Amino acid sequence: MNVVIDTNIWISGLLWGGPPGQVLQLVRQGQLTAYTSPAQLEELARTFSKPKLQPKLQQLGTDADSAIEAIREVAQVIIAPLLPIDRLRDPDDASILAIAIAATADSLISGDLDLLTLAEISGIPILPPQDFLTRHFPTLQ
Repeated sequence: MNVVIDTNIWISGLLWGGPPGQVLQLVRQGQLTAYTSPAQLEELARTFSKPKLQPKLQQLGTDADSAIEAIREVAQVIIAPLLPIDRLRDPDDASILAIAIAATADSLISGDLDLLTLAEISGIPILPPQDFLTRHFPTLQ
């Protein structure tokens, strides 16, 4: 199953676990194929470098570069041309939607309320991690 994992889910899953962490574990196990883009990797690098995340990274014995490398090891990096999507409150969300469309993803997993409000894009459901797990991996619950 092909998925696109929004930046907030990568961060939450790698640093705190919970349902986002379960999604990432499924990627590591090869049960899901995650897609990302160079633009998302840059956003992740900026986010992991924020001072407020440094204590958590240190607690886990890692750093921003290692976190990005962990994502690169499990995700397929694709070029996703930006698409004009006019119903977005935050224009930056267009890049994550573009990845989902370019990857012909089965789901986009996000905690971003602006994206979740859309419910789907080009037939691709946009789901929070818990709903994704309940729908596709009910035995993990």
